[in-house]
Parts: sequence; structure tokens; C-alpha cells
Amino acid sequence: MQIKTFKHNGNCGDIIFSLPTIIALGGGKLYIGKNPPGIGRIFTDEMRDQMIELLKTQPYLADVSPYNNEYIDYDLSKFVEIFNCYDHIVNWHLKLFKSQFDTSKAWLESINPIHTKDIVVNTTFRDRDVPLDWQVLKEYKNKCIFVGFKKEYDNFKESIGLNIPWHPTKSILEFAQVIKGSKLFIGNQSLGFALAEAMKVPRILEVHHHCPSSMPLSSNARIVLTDKILRKTFLIKRKFKLSDIKF
Repeated sequence: MQIKTFKHNGNCGDIIFSLPTIIALGGGKLYIGKNPPGIGRIFTDEMRDQMIELLKTQPYLADVSPYNNEYIDYDLSKFVEIFNCYDHIVNWHLKLFKSQFDTSKAWLESINPIHTKDIVVNTTFRDRDVPLDWQVLKEYKNKCIFVGFKKEYDNFKESIGLNIPWHPTKSILEFAQVIKGSKLFIGNQSLGFALAEAMKVPRILEVHHHCPSSMPLSSNARIVLTDKILRKTFLIKRKFKLSDIKF
């Protein structure tokens, strides 16, 4: 039986959101190319190689390798031709090839968890027009780590004013493992959230309201950060106060 071939030209998050389509079409070999000049963020060779390392763990991918003008059956990059900010990137890929997938279920499998802290935070510089109420995390700082680039961490501390530890990771695979090992992921529309979504880790999304293209796809996710959500996550009972008594 001939193996089906797929191609995607970065970005990393878009590739993660294309995987349900590959599964729906029966799996196969994935080639990873590069963004055309001027389209999206620069997709470096290092990022490509780290994505290959991550994706080679997936049972529905027979192989993953750099694209070098091989023949392909499905060009997943064409999802941009039906771009719609108010639909999910997963759905753009599925609609492109008239495919169906239950997006409430995980599609990034076999990721061994690494537990560092209960709450993993990652925010990038873009897609943050309406920030979450990050100050709610002050009470839970000892449960938090920030995972991402150092410049993203420095920006988070400066803009949010929340001093939580930074946990550097050596690869995208380790990034995914740390997210998988958490009880809650909090972040904006980025690779981190794409990984949390794909693994169905409990998560909170900082929505980019001008283009909400990564809205959560299962019931164990939220788009607001509140103390009530955190207490429920960690099964913390609210302390009874005398002021709560009604006369």
C-alpha cells in the first residue's frame, strides 16, 4: 500500500493544527518546508529540526523530513487560501480536504510528561490585544513557571509585573513534555497553546479578539483567568469569612 505524502510550510502552530487532517486522511509521511519570504515568522532550520523530532513520536506519521521538492499528495499549506479569522485553524485544514475529525479529542499522542510545576505559562509578543487578569496568579506563584524564549519571559515580567521562575527547554519536544506534565497551561495564541490544545491539557487562552483563530476545542479549557477556576483546578476550598454571613 502506497504511503500518502503531505507537506506543510511552517509556522509551528499551524503544523500542529494540521495534524487532525493528516489523521483523517489516513496518515502518512510529512514533509516540512519553509515559509515563503515575507509570510509569517521566520521558520529556521533549527525550528524545523525540532518540529521533526517532536512529530516523529506520532504513530500516524510514517516519517517526517525536510521538504526538498518531492512529490506530495496533499499540500497542507494551502489552508491559507480559505483563511477565515473567525474559524479555527484546525477547521481550515479539514475543510481544505473535506475531512472530518473529532476535535474534542487529543491528536498529539505519546508525549511523555515532565512535571516541573502545576501551572505552565507561555506568552509571546503578538496576539495579545485583551490580556487576561494575570494578577489572579499572585496567590499561586509558587505553582507557576514560565516556559518560552528568555526575551518572552523578560517581556512577561515587565508588562505583567508577575515574577515567576523561568524554565528553559532545549527543544520543542521538551516544551510539549513540560506542558503535558502540568495541571494547567495558560497562554496566548502561539505554539505553546497549540501544543496544549493538541494534547488536551487543561488550558486557558488569552484570546486575540481581532483574529480568534485558536479558540479552545474541548470542555476542559477557558478563555478567562479567575480565582474560581484556579481553586477548582487545585481543589482549594474557599476560606469562610465572617463577612460572608447574610443577615
